[in-house]
Amino acid sequence: MLQGLLLVVLMGGIVTVGNSYIVSQQKMEKLENNRKEIDTLSADIKNLRKDIDNSESYEFTEQVARDEFGMVKPLEVLFIDKNKEESRE
Repeated sequence: MLQGLLLVVLMGGIVTVGNSYIVSQQKMEKLENNRKEIDTLSADIKNLRKDIDNSESYEFTEQVARDEFGMVKPLEVLFIDKNKEESRE
């Protein structure tokens, strides 16, 4: 009887330790994923701050005008690569 009770307590302890280990591993994995996301977001913030700092420069204004609005300088000719456009679709 005592041996049976001891076996049940021992098995319960093993199951509890096993579950705790699994939960611990899941939390460690989540922590690592959160750290990677923080690193990515920190890099994004750094790049955005750089863009903000440069946003009043002539070069930035020109780049936005070209990229966002398709503008060109006077007497400048814009060539469009149709192969590049087709590969996007």
